[in-house]
Amino acid sequence: MKTTISPISTRRQYGIALGSILVAFLTRLVGDFFLDDSMPFVTFLIATAVTTWYGGIGASLMALILGALVWNWFFVSPRYELSMGNHIDQAGLTIYTLIGVAMIGYTQTWRWALRQSEQREQRVQSGGMPEVNSKLTHHV
Repeated sequence: MKTTISPISTRRQYGIALGSILVAFLTRLVGDFFLDDSMPFVTFLIATAVTTWYGGIGASLMALILGALVWNWFFVSPRYELSMGNHIDQAGLTIYTLIGVAMIGYTQTWRWALRQSEQREQRVQSGGMPEVNSKLTHHV
């Protein structure tokens, strides 16, 4: 199975970030009646994961930051103001940020490694790496 990364335009990457945060917000808003103050940032982590998979690092970081701001404004008491909340909210923000940054870092590193692998494969197939080609012909 061959995996290739097709580049997405910057505009589309940031559109995915905004769209995924909007869907996360609406999902959390609908679930707010049942969840109240528990698990406030889970939907925003999923939105960040979607953005990270399809977008670049800039769009991913924007989704992470925007998710934190929306979460803080709408779901942290006192609601409808930016505040640090209580110690549970502060711990939640720390966990959200750490998981989000780790997820972005891992996915973007994987994308970079896959891109490097594809470029090396293309160079080998096109004969652009004579030292590898000569080693391969000597062993065959």
